[in-house]
Amino acid sequence: MNISKINTFLRLLVVGLLIYPLPIAGAYHIPTQAPSNLTLTVDYENGTVKADWDASDQMEDYPAERYAIGFGLSDEVSLPYGIATGNVGDENALNTEYTFTASYLDAVFNETYGLFHVKIRSDNDTNSSYSSWTSTINTTIQNKPAKISNLASSIDTSGDNLTITWDANDNGFVSASNYKIFSKTDETEWTQVLVTTDTSYTFKATETNSWEFRVDACGSEGDCNSSSTNVTFNYTAPAVLGPPMNVAVTQEYNVGVKVDWDVANSGTLTAETYELYFRTDANNETVVSDITETEYTISYASIANGTWEFSIRGYSSDDNVYSGFSTEPTLNVFNQKAQDDANAAAQAAYEAEQARIAEEERKAEEERKAEEARKAEEAR
Repeated sequence: MNISKINTFLRLLVVGLLIYPLPIAGAYHIPTQAPSNLTLTVDYENGTVKADWDASDQMEDYPAERYAIGFGLSDEVSLPYGIATGNVGDENALNTEYTFTASYLDAVFNETYGLFHVKIRSDNDTNSSYSSWTSTINTTIQNKPAKISNLASSIDTSGDNLTITWDANDNGFVSASNYKIFSKTDETEWTQVLVTTDTSYTFKATETNSWEFRVDACGSEGDCNSSSTNVTFNYTAPAVLGPPMNVAVTQEYNVGVKVDWDVANSGTLTAETYELYFRTDANNETVVSDITETEYTISYASIANGTWEFSIRGYSSDDNVYSGFSTEPTLNVFNQKAQDDANAAAQAAYEAEQARIAEEERKAEEERKAEEARKAEEAR
């Protein structure tokens, strides 16, 4: 292919067109074009909805000088209100975003949440040229407050009481109607522990564990916003042995007094042995040590009749720790078998005495009769 000949032809063609231009049948008009890619972004922390869109390529005969925005807040698709990005020539007139605030929505609609609708149009007021409207898009503004602010925590000197505090945050669409406190451990999922209108919460630890707490700010319809940060609380319970539980005292005929109890349901240690105390008063107390079961029988030989008080405490030999004392039931001890034996012995003694007396009376009667017989014989 001869490149030089092609270049010469093109130069001649251009010159010819300049000398003899083609007639133009009619001008083609490009109307003002609509924006595209309209999106809505809800910001619950600041109580705003931002509408964002893209401008056209600005190649129209009459490109946009500003944008008109139609909007509405209702369950139906209704856009009864309009606003513009600015006046022609203003600094903000060609902005391709617009932010609606909660205070503005409240002023217009007397409410700040619901189904929010928006559409956009490009306006060229100088030439009275207006694009078509974009499709209407919508987003739901929930009845959800902003997240709480200034979440803080403190632990008292005992080390087992955690207090969480926070501030209400009214920067959103609605104020919080209440707060929901949730907690979890490494082994559990989030669990709701309290619903409150206060701005503080106190937790008392009773066992060794690590907890995480969060605070949700909730609107009047139950839409909640979780705190951005959570509170972590680590607690190591002291070595504590709880007291024995459910002490019961009964008597067993011809055996003694049976004391029965349950293991502790509190504390962090386990008792290996128990001590049993029984007393009539402070000066008359007996202690039985090194009991390995949760029951003990006191023989009647070791406890006299009368009113006795009983108590138990546990002992952890591994930690050299005693528990507190159990409850202290009382029992009116009476050895019925001993009484029955005494009664039987008394009855036997009585019967023996009666037999002795009867025998003596019999012998006396025989002697009397014999004497009478002797005298009668002498009289003959």
